[in-house]
Amino acid sequence: MESSLLYKKCLVVHRFKFTCDLRRYDDPDSAQSSFSMLLGDAPHLDGTYAIFGKVTKGDDTLKKLEELPTRREGIFVMPTERITILSSYYYDTNLDSCEEDRSTLKRRLAASFVEIERQRMKCFP
Repeated sequence: MESSLLYKKCLVVHRFKFTCDLRRYDDPDSAQSSFSMLLGDAPHLDGTYAIFGKVTKGDDTLKKLEELPTRREGIFVMPTERITILSSYYYDTNLDSCEEDRSTLKRRLAASFVEIERQRMKCFP
């Protein structure tokens, strides 16, 4: 992902469960890497947060996250402990061949291994 999400004026509203969004400050090109996954309607975020995706699988995991203890910071409600996402995927269903698919999966597996090892070293030095 690039370091910032380019501003695009749109009429997308925050009224759908499991959408993913990025905060934009006064500068519309200021979205960075911190994001949130909405667990319900959030119309107060319209116009300031850019929706960039939606969870299409794994909503059972998000439902478990909803049960975690939370704390409030202003308008935000977040888990009391930070949650680290070890991997995420973008699936392209228009791949032309199995070989291209295998190559993509190999790269994804290698990247996941590196990230999981990095997280393991932080937790168990």
